[in-house]
Amino acid sequence: MLFLLLIIAIVVLLAVNNQKTEKIADMLAGKERSELANLIRLRDAGVLTEEEFQEKKKEYESWMAQKGLGDERKALSDLHEKGLFNDEEFGRKLEIIEKSEKEKAERTKGITGTQLAEIRRKTSYKEAMCFAERTPDSWICICGTENKLSDRNCKKCHSNQRYVLENCTKETLWK
Repeated sequence: MLFLLLIIAIVVLLAVNNQKTEKIADMLAGKERSELANLIRLRDAGVLTEEEFQEKKKEYESWMAQKGLGDERKALSDLHEKGLFNDEEFGRKLEIIEKSEKEKAERTKGITGTQLAEIRRKTSYKEAMCFAERTPDSWICICGTENKLSDRNCKKCHSNQRYVLENCTKETLWK
């Protein structure tokens, strides 16, 4: 009897996993796209001019900010709604995002508007929010993202590690 229940549980788990795999495959195949990806697709197809694209992108980012959702939160919520994360997985992933957001908020403390303006001028990255920083086993980019030391470019904004650490730290900003 126990053996039969074990077999049924395994079959159910395999079926659920298969459904998740199919949903991910559909998303990767382009059957489901994010709003931003749709804007990029319309721009690349010539439907939107570059100016229209930038305007719509700003509207989308503004809408996301008003809703209090970062891109990561939105992506996680979408995947949860589509059944790719159960409630427990969703909660754990949400905690990771919240921890990251708190760390980014800490990094922005103590930086003046003048310093931010100088970082933005030096990097041409308008979303810069903090000093670059090197830690014992990682580096913090000007966008607030923690990266591995082996990452030569930021995984979020693609800023060059060497450049920002040589030009955008507290110690090197005004050199």
